[in-house]
Amino acid sequence: MFSKDLQIGLFMIGFSLVLIFWLIPSQVELFSLGGSSEPWLDARSFPYLIAICISLLGTALSITALFAANAPGNPGEPVTVAGWMRVIGVFVITAVYVWLVYLVGYTVPTIAATLALMWLFGEHRWLLAAAISVITAVGLNTIFGNVFHLMMPQGRYELFPWF
Repeated sequence: MFSKDLQIGLFMIGFSLVLIFWLIPSQVELFSLGGSSEPWLDARSFPYLIAICISLLGTALSITALFAANAPGNPGEPVTVAGWMRVIGVFVITAVYVWLVYLVGYTVPTIAATLALMWLFGEHRWLLAAAISVITAVGLNTIFGNVFHLMMPQGRYELFPWF
């Protein structure tokens, strides 16, 4: 049986490959208006960077788990049902987030997804979670929209056009 770390590492590698070869190319569109002034920076740059980082971290975790599995007296920890439910929860939140971004734009779904993920991972102080969620959404919108000059998703039914 694979150890918990090896399972997570292999999953991270597989997930990043799906991102790199299917999801990012099929979902991220280059906009002719509002593109970056830098030729190497486009709408795919940041998602590819994150996917590559996930792949590298998954590879490092898998290699570490393989070496630890050969150590004497190390049976490894099994993955619990609660752990798998958390993983499934992240996928559900991500799928709903992508759907909502398509419908209503970037800001509101980002705040909601950040709140939901923080709650899923144990942060139950709602005022702190709400503050972090708003700062995250507005901050990323400002950085990518105003600094990198990338068009943020507007959605079919834009709720907050000033963001």
